[in-house]
Amino acid sequence: MNLFDNTLESGSLIGLLLLVYASNVGIEVGRIQKLDPSGVFSARLPHTALGTLFFFGALPCAIWPTIYVWGYDGWLAAVVAWLAFQLLGAWATIRLGIRGSFRALHLVLGLVGLPVGYYLTSTTAPWAVLWPT
Repeated sequence: MNLFDNTLESGSLIGLLLLVYASNVGIEVGRIQKLDPSGVFSARLPHTALGTLFFFGALPCAIWPTIYVWGYDGWLAAVVAWLAFQLLGAWATIRLGIRGSFRALHLVLGLVGLPVGYYLTSTTAPWAVLWPT
């Protein structure tokens, strides 16, 4: 039995990946808003109310995928998954160019991926494990 068998069998891997991506895009939006508050040197989209809403909506993505894995496979798998999500997110930020010239495109993709990721993980969440009745 492997560490992530239950998550891979019953969970939503696509939902987890979308949430990790959205989390990294959301953190980048917050970084842009802090470094360029007037929006002179960056795309306008991160400085809108939609960008701010996306930033706050993406914050729980830093921990929700870990809780999701914990519900299926326990705390050890959750710790390993959290580390893997952090490394995957850092790699995606560099490799996909989230900090590059396509920031607005990534924000639009993140705006689509965030609710889809939340939906996929919430409909397949192991609620009985997390909150037994």
